[in-house]
Formats: sequence, structure tokens, C-alpha cells
Amino acid sequence: MEHPPWRRAGVRGRVVTVFCASKITPGGPLARQAYRLGAALARAGFTVCNGGYGGAMAESARGAKAAGGATIGITVDQWGLKANRWIDRQIHARSILDRLVRLMEMGDGYAVLPGGSGTLLELAAVWEYQNKKLLPPKPIILVGNFWLPLVREARRAFRRVGQSGAASLISVAPTPEAAVALLRKSNVNR
Repeated sequence: MEHPPWRRAGVRGRVVTVFCASKITPGGPLARQAYRLGAALARAGFTVCNGGYGGAMAESARGAKAAGGATIGITVDQWGLKANRWIDRQIHARSILDRLVRLMEMGDGYAVLPGGSGTLLELAAVWEYQNKKLLPPKPIILVGNFWLPLVREARRAFRRVGQSGAASLISVAPTPEAAVALLRKSNVNR
């Protein structure tokens, strides 16, 4: 897949896109999980890419920066908000749809934390794009068990409609560190 110019310019190494919640309890379990994921990704040599705003996005970026890593935030122009202070490089998307496409294209792999409808949209989109081979094969790792009920139901539905291969596109890791181990094992490369 040909990467658009905004991706090639100044982005080196392996990038993991983190899909996660914008609203979490500061210092709570989701904040700690996001921070641990960002730190573990940075220690493994990955650049952390996310939506660039607050909540778990800020915590994963903060964890990456604390571990000496690099961060990218893809923000939406129409919202007029600045990226959080732990983002090294802010990429401006014209719309939420453009942002979603850029988040998918930017990642050499994906880590999905708990989240709301926006995170669900991101997970479903990257899952479907890979299922339809609109993106090259890249690991999609669910961190923790938050999404497991949804994924179990989706896998049952896929089997009923003859798409059981789509179920194999998702992996589950119990911890942020286990997610990074799966990403490393999958040999995420550009």
C-alpha cells in the first residue's frame, strides 16, 4: 500500500496506533493501563500514535514519553482543539472520518484499550478494512478483557455467515506488556 505523503514525512520506525477512550478517571485503572501500554510500546521501540487528545490518549502518550519514546497525535481541525502536551507531532485531519483513515494508515499494528462508541468505531473499521484486504495484514491486539463479550458475539456471527476468517484477525492480550509482546512477535515492520 502506498503511504500518503503526510505519513512518510518525518515518521521513522514502527508505529502502533492506540485506540482508546477520551474520558477516563484520572489516576484510575484505565489511566494506569494506558500509561503502562504507552511505556511498554516505547521501551520496545514503537512510536505511539493516537487521537492526540485527553483521557487514555494522553496517558498512553505520557507513558511513551516517560519511557523515552516518540508520539504522534492525529487531531480534527473542525474541533479546534490542541493536542495534549505529550504529543511530539500533531497531524491535522479535516474531519473525524479523515482522522479515522489516518489512524488506520499510520499504524503498523493496533492496540485497542477500553473505550466508548468512538473506540468501537475505530476497532470495527480497522477490523473490516483488514477483513476486506483494504489494509495490509497488521496485528490488532485487544488489551484486557473489556472487548471480549463483543468479540465473542462477533465471532459467532461470522461463523453463521461463513466469515470465520475475520475472527482470526483479532488477538487478545491480558496486559499491556503482553500486548507489546504480541506486537513484537508479529514482527511489526514498515
